[in-house]
Amino acid sequence: MGAWGTTLYANDTASDARDDFMELLREGHTKEEATKLLIARNADLFQSDRMAEEAALFWYALADTQWNRGMLLPQVKQAAMDCLQNRDLEQQRWLDSGEQNARKYAERWMQTLDALQQKLQQLQPKEKKARPRRLYHCPWELGDVFAYRFTSEYSRENGFYGKYCVFRKISEQFWYPGHLDPLVKLYAWIGDTPPTLEDVQKAHILPSIMYKNLDVRTYRFFWLLITRKAKEIPQDNLAWIGNLPGPDLLPYRSKEHTLGMWFHESSPIGWENSPWNHKIEREVIRQYEEYVTFPEGFDSDYYAQQQWNKVRERYGPDEPETPSACSNDIEKRR
Repeated sequence: MGAWGTTLYANDTASDARDDFMELLREGHTKEEATKLLIARNADLFQSDRMAEEAALFWYALADTQWNRGMLLPQVKQAAMDCLQNRDLEQQRWLDSGEQNARKYAERWMQTLDALQQKLQQLQPKEKKARPRRLYHCPWELGDVFAYRFTSEYSRENGFYGKYCVFRKISEQFWYPGHLDPLVKLYAWIGDTPPTLEDVQKAHILPSIMYKNLDVRTYRFFWLLITRKAKEIPQDNLAWIGNLPGPDLLPYRSKEHTLGMWFHESSPIGWENSPWNHKIEREVIRQYEEYVTFPEGFDSDYYAQQQWNKVRERYGPDEPETPSACSNDIEKRR
């Protein structure tokens, strides 16, 4: 536990409990559901006497946060009051901390707990509902293929204005505070008109990070289209081509799964009218121009498959064991 003062939330455990509870409410959970989920996430705090101090901080913060919102549940209040009745060890911790002003800090912490105890015994205010977050969830189907038309000033300056690139949705990625954004494969294809599905099946994968002076193992091959609201997507620039199924399509499982899967293998980019610094047209054009200068023998599909294998291993043993069905026969081309 990190602590930087003697107020209730001047430590990691308490501040995390408060913030996580409020985040669960904003996600749409009831106070009962949020409490149950939060306790489950912090189960390790309650499994040993060594964690008793941090468990107490957890209950203090949760009780205080719920009281402030008019949501204090009986079991949370009871847990916090039980800890407040047995706080001698907490006082001793401050005295044994070796701090120069340890006794003064101990007294201030006891004052903080006295104030909390008095507060929890008072009638809590009227319940205040947490305002739910408006989160984006990509409605595209896994395997959907889209052509995107370049219309930015950067595209005009570099000779790509009006041309099309193409991408395919292969999964979804959690993006703070709870958006589910499309994870896509972009293809090394740019044309004057939208491609056909057959064109896409023949196209190679366009890496999202690749430079000649970098080890190929540091390249990335997947793109995350950061989207916070539907109106950020330039619908006039998109044309749906069709759907290409394949064993490389991974349905969203959980925040923890996707963060672990894609953090090191994808590059986040924003739409042209989003506040994200790395925007789709500039990044795709730059990577395409880099890609076409590589030697003809460079096989982006092969390296993408190696990276995909790593993702699949982290995702779980129940997933398919073959790469994208819409890539070429990699082994044959090698």
